[in-house]
Amino acid sequence: MVGTGKVTAAWIGMRMFGTVDGQYVWVDHSPMTYTHWAPGEPNNANGEEQCVQMNRHQGGWNDANCGRASAGYVCKKFPGDIHTPPPPTQPWEGNCPAGWLRFNNKCFMFKGKKNDIKGNWSYARSWCREQGGGLAVIDDQYENDFVASYLRDLELPTWIGLSDLLVENQYAWSDGVSPVLYTNWNDKEPNNANGVENCVTITHSPLLTGKWNDDNCDNNHSFVCSRKKSSSIQPPPPTKSPCPAGYISWYLNCYKLVEEPATWDAAQAACKDQGGNLASIDMSYDQAFVAGAVLQGKADAWIGLKRKDDGSYMWTDGWPVFFTQWGPGEPTNIKDEGCVSMHASRMFHGTWNDTKCDLEKPYICKKTSEKPPTTPAPGDGMCQRFAIPYGKYCYYVYSGEVGFSWPDSEHYCQAGRMELVSIHSRAEVEFLKSFNYSKNMNLWIGLTRDNNFGWAWTDETSVSFLNWAPNEPNSAFHPGNMAENCVEMYKDGRWNDNNCMEKKSFACRHPQFYQTDENKNPIYPTEAPANNVGLIAGIVVAVIVVVAIIVGLFYVFSVRGYKLSTLSLPAKSTSRIDVPAFTNPNFVGESDT
Repeated sequence: MVGTGKVTAAWIGMRMFGTVDGQYVWVDHSPMTYTHWAPGEPNNANGEEQCVQMNRHQGGWNDANCGRASAGYVCKKFPGDIHTPPPPTQPWEGNCPAGWLRFNNKCFMFKGKKNDIKGNWSYARSWCREQGGGLAVIDDQYENDFVASYLRDLELPTWIGLSDLLVENQYAWSDGVSPVLYTNWNDKEPNNANGVENCVTITHSPLLTGKWNDDNCDNNHSFVCSRKKSSSIQPPPPTKSPCPAGYISWYLNCYKLVEEPATWDAAQAACKDQGGNLASIDMSYDQAFVAGAVLQGKADAWIGLKRKDDGSYMWTDGWPVFFTQWGPGEPTNIKDEGCVSMHASRMFHGTWNDTKCDLEKPYICKKTSEKPPTTPAPGDGMCQRFAIPYGKYCYYVYSGEVGFSWPDSEHYCQAGRMELVSIHSRAEVEFLKSFNYSKNMNLWIGLTRDNNFGWAWTDETSVSFLNWAPNEPNSAFHPGNMAENCVEMYKDGRWNDNNCMEKKSFACRHPQFYQTDENKNPIYPTEAPANNVGLIAGIVVAVIVVVAIIVGLFYVFSVRGYKLSTLSLPAKSTSRIDVPAFTNPNFVGESDT
């Protein structure tokens, strides 16, 4: 029968249950009186083959990973049998062992904190199995978010149970049973770099967490174990919850999804009455927890972000806006759309949308013992010789007669160990206007459209302030089907989306620094203060610096006299133009403050 079909193999009703290297049984509980294994089988390759296939030719049997959807199947029914529908699936009852965290039907354990055990992929799998589980199986976006939210304490990256060790480019879970129902690959992954990447890690940072990458299985990393809840495990002894009834605990925070719809103001008032606020989100880890563990796709819900009259966004609990997760095309500049909700749909999972405050939606309350930071004092560091200090950053504005495209502008900023400017306040807009850049043309800034996450700054800082001109952004198209994916600043400081290849002036920015190397090049600060806020801010600065250094060149500029044509820049699509790009007519000397 199998030999007459089109598939090379078909599943039959034999499998191993429960334990590795256990006994094979028939799923209909028939006695095992006959086997027809192919030569060398069963071999339980890679320790993950628990189901049995019949090969098309000669009918030999082979054990295989149950999760691979690469075989047909053969059903058996006795004449006269009456089909009885299976009973409805009941909620999975049970508990987790001590030391494991429960999420829905699973338990998770995280290993790899500082001074904790780490190991290669094989060691991690064996260690998890010794604890009664296996390397983590992740079946959907919500589980991925839950796992990602607890990676903040682990040294990165972190092993999970996926690999293509058996068949190249056919990924399977190491438990030998679970089908691959969900993946969350990072951009351009998996890539099997150098032909040695067959095991999968989950990566994380305060700006982005939960993306997957294929890695060399021999590398030592942190890891995550998972197992099913079990009714044989006694419930843990009762402990006093750090959160009120109805709230979910995560680190020093407590969250509650209120499914009864309310306007944004009414929702904030209700949260305030309970001693909290609409939820603020400070980094990718709490974003993942709120989206995956609190919201879980139930309904779009209000969070605590709201636009002020000056165009900047502010959390209701007073925290600075360190992190944003805008949805495609968001935030818009539509009148009255000043309150922010989190998407629940799978397509826009967890992303943010600014919308009308008088709409009624479910909402997420947050109570926390963490205190918002005080406003930082102006910086006392140094600037590069061509840049002018403002706050803790230094700025350069090119306003020559010859303009540059947005990609070229970004390129020249990075060549000078800077980034196209990101803008986070009305005061910063006014400061940039003082450069008189508009005498020749408008000014490119570092805001660009990201089709996955809406508008984003190239330096990866949060989109916490917007200053669009009326009826902008309008997403118009130019000849040649060129979209408006880059942002310029007008003479009055308002913003407009435009074709990225238009020629404009541009503005660059870098963090103030306190040290230089032996070649007098700046060493940007990367060490974070001890408190949590400093950690976030320090990592944001570090990301900016690393990006700039990777793409930047060895840099020596003077205040006047150097031209772009003298720089050894990577090849560009545009022709080279002799322009004094780092000669600023508004800057009269060196700054050291």
